[in-house]
Amino acid sequence: MVRLRFSGWGGPPNGLGGLYRTTNRGINWTKINNLERVGSCTISPVNPNEMYMSTEVNGLWYSNNINTASPTFSQVQGYNFRQPERIFYNPNDQNEVWVTSFGNGIKKGFTNPPPVSLNVTAGIEGFYNGMSQIADTVRVILHEALPPFAAIDSSTVFLNNLGNATAQFNIAVMEITMCSSSTEMPETWTSSAIAFLKGRPYHLI
Repeated sequence: MVRLRFSGWGGPPNGLGGLYRTTNRGINWTKINNLERVGSCTISPVNPNEMYMSTEVNGLWYSNNINTASPTFSQVQGYNFRQPERIFYNPNDQNEVWVTSFGNGIKKGFTNPPPVSLNVTAGIEGFYNGMSQIADTVRVILHEALPPFAAIDSSTVFLNNLGNATAQFNIAVMEITMCSSSTEMPETWTSSAIAFLKGRPYHLI
């Protein structure tokens, strides 16, 4: 059993806020997370070691070892809002999580994000005559949207004579900067970060 506690609700902070756990039906409680304003937590219906936790000002958190003596929590980087409220697992897909919030609507995410397909059209200089090109291999790299633009995933694809290919990625990051390169072509970057949405084609020519 777990228990949530705010620090100084209705008064000054008291240092007692956080997430607590009991193993003897509430006789004794042990603090397992020190964030001051924990709002709720939800344990996976299929994995008893997995839990999401909401906070009032520190966003959404996740643990995959909740039953250990000292569970570790990490902030869910893909959830960019400070005050989630309640977390629900989709009853028809328990890899999918729904998160309500105080002022940011309902968001959907995945504990293990499914692969995302990216349709790419690229022209390789010297191989393209305006209508078709010699087929070649290209590596498409996704980078973070902000400096220093660290690479976060890549996919090597074979462009056909129309310059088309489909790349597969296994990321949860939704806003990225993209570049492509081949043995015959230097790196080509998008001019700015773009929202990476499933099912939408992107063209690099």
